[in-house]
Amino acid sequence: MTQESAGSVSSDRVQIRSVSDIPDAIAYGLEHGSLLLSEANLCPEFFDLSSGLAGETMQKFVNYRIQLAIIVAAPEDHGGVSVSSCTSIETIRPYGSSCLKQRPEDG
Repeated sequence: MTQESAGSVSSDRVQIRSVSDIPDAIAYGLEHGSLLLSEANLCPEFFDLSSGLAGETMQKFVNYRIQLAIIVAAPEDHGGVSVSSCTSIETIRPYGSSCLKQRPEDG
């Protein structure tokens, strides 16, 4: 399986720099079934949770049931915890649980 068929993108294909970029990312995700982004695909404001950009992006992906993965080389640079420093899955579970609670019901 190639990166392209897996839904990964290079920074020149899909970028989320503002709310107006989210529909393009959704379209790509719908076309490929999932989307893999790197830190280079995202603006610095994405990592400032008070901007709302990350939340709005994630909520759209949940609403459209598109799998989204974001690779960040150094999460601690953005106030995050690296998976390698987690002592258990419980460290990262609260965010995932919050997303699952907000999923729309199957209709």
